Amino acid sequence: MHDLLHPLTDADVELIEIAKNKIKQRYRRRWHQLAAAMRTKDGKIYTGIHIDAYVSSLAVCAEQVTLGTALTEGEVDIDTIVAVRHPKPESEDPEVRVVTPCGRCREMICDYGKDAWVIISHEGQLMKTKAINMLPEKYYLPGINKGN
Repeated sequence: MHDLLHPLTDADVELIEIAKNKIKQRYRRRWHQLAAAMRTKDGKIYTGIHIDAYVSSLAVCAEQVTLGTALTEGEVDIDTIVAVRHPKPESEDPEVRVVTPCGRCREMICDYGKDAWVIISHEGQLMKTKAINMLPEKYYLPGINKGN
């Protein structure tokens, strides 16, 4: 995978900070632990937070909320997306850190932008890769070519 990883740009670092600031503002133990930030190809920024529920299968990931917000505003061209996790208050490591999207989010990001950049932490280093690189053998319905 090393040849599929790319260094971050200043704009990527800024996107991470936007996501970190969002979860610092909206963190609520158990309910809102993750945030995501997405930049569109025309430079607009959208953010969202993870929405938890007592029935865990009803929870909605921060990346999905962020993508839904952008789509609601008519945006469809994802350039870059990142998710971050807020530590629990008792954690020995108080740093808000970049997290890799879960499988459901990888599917959804690819559905709307297989060539979108996804910022990840790889072996302790922040890098970015194309969404499709994180989901080999992506599922598509026959006759439908989604994800650009």
